[in-house]
Amino acid sequence: MWFIWGERNMHSYSGGVRETSVLVTRILCFVEEGDRVRGLSHDFVTPSKWPSAWYPLAPGFLKLNTDAAIPLEEDIIGLGGVIRDHHGHVIGCYSMRIRGPMSVDHAELLAISEGICFVWHMNWRISMVEIDSLKVVSLVDTSSPFASLAPIVDEVRVGLSITGYSKVSYIRRTGNGVAHSLTKSVDYLSSCFLFVFVPLFLR
Repeated sequence: MWFIWGERNMHSYSGGVRETSVLVTRILCFVEEGDRVRGLSHDFVTPSKWPSAWYPLAPGFLKLNTDAAIPLEEDIIGLGGVIRDHHGHVIGCYSMRIRGPMSVDHAELLAISEGICFVWHMNWRISMVEIDSLKVVSLVDTSSPFASLAPIVDEVRVGLSITGYSKVSYIRRTGNGVAHSLTKSVDYLSSCFLFVFVPLFLR
């Protein structure tokens, strides 16, 4: 229902219409990931080096998944993220649009930074951030990131320490589908949505 509402808004305010097959594919992606999460054991799971599906942390810990999207034909950049507990239940998510241009790595780092701000504002503590960019994971872990990205990398590191001394880990795109789709929702957002409830498409 949330996707249909979004398509209706996009048509009403911008006149854009997507192919029905695209909408159906996005909905099926959410359903599939939701089924995988709900089917997981609530026990702590030790994932493979590069997990391809979302997995739970130990009881009481929260995980933030983030992503960024940069359309080739526009300077609108989509950022999104979702916070889940150890049961896989969504406790909050965000979706926002910003103006470019900027590199993909910079956008991915901004997505993490915005997610950390959201977590801090809600007074939550996260134990892990997952993204589907190995390069950005390396940037956060390295002692000397590229000079042009050093300020935003430092901002992310400080934020991670403030919100629970969490780490940034890699997950394949197949396990980061909700965060990725939230970046696409900026097609019809004017600025930013912060959800402290569970949107219908995540239930």
